Amino acid sequence: MPGMPGTVRTQRVVKAAAAAGAALMACAGCTAPTTSAPNEPGTPIQKASASAPTVSPATPAVSAGRVISLDCRDGLSGLNSEGARTFLGVDTDVWNADFANFDMSNGPMYRGSTLVKSVLNVSAAAGPGTRIEITSPATAGLYYTSWGVWGHSTTDKGVVTSARRAVTVGGCGSEVVGFPGGFVVHGPSCVSMRITSADGGTHRDLRIPIGRSCGHK
Repeated sequence: MPGMPGTVRTQRVVKAAAAAGAALMACAGCTAPTTSAPNEPGTPIQKASASAPTVSPATPAVSAGRVISLDCRDGLSGLNSEGARTFLGVDTDVWNADFANFDMSNGPMYRGSTLVKSVLNVSAAAGPGTRIEITSPATAGLYYTSWGVWGHSTTDKGVVTSARRAVTVGGCGSEVVGFPGGFVVHGPSCVSMRITSADGGTHRDLRIPIGRSCGHK
């Protein structure tokens, strides 16, 4: 699988993830942006983790009934997210880089869906149970996992069917902790998201253009 987007910040993340590099393998079925940094993280998981069980491939919409719950111990610490737009203690390249012109010309991974890869960074400002959720479209989802699981080869079907509408994480201490994965989209999409604080009292809504502008339907 080609690497994550080639932003300056991502390149710093890649360098910080060098220790996990031996476990990261290529997957030809995945779609990449038009530019990407060399030697960057590159594979989805081999099997769905216990926190992200597989749904039926016949289901057109991403499953909303279950949530991917990330364990801080499974992330990679010491990552540098300096200069990133952070909301309630979390950030990802998908909202820090321009993905409106994301190139999907290589075709979908599975049943018309594609994984747009991005590290999910979690800082000390994110309390335990911070929720990152996609509210629309129904065909979009999130897929994040541990670096150890990400380092094994998998099928494209496994990534797409393991995606969920929401991810919870937080309480990871003073260092920024990163998790591999990304956004699963069904063709060019304007993805609406909500990030909610651990106590549920604060939230932030975002619109993320992927492969198209959010200025039109």
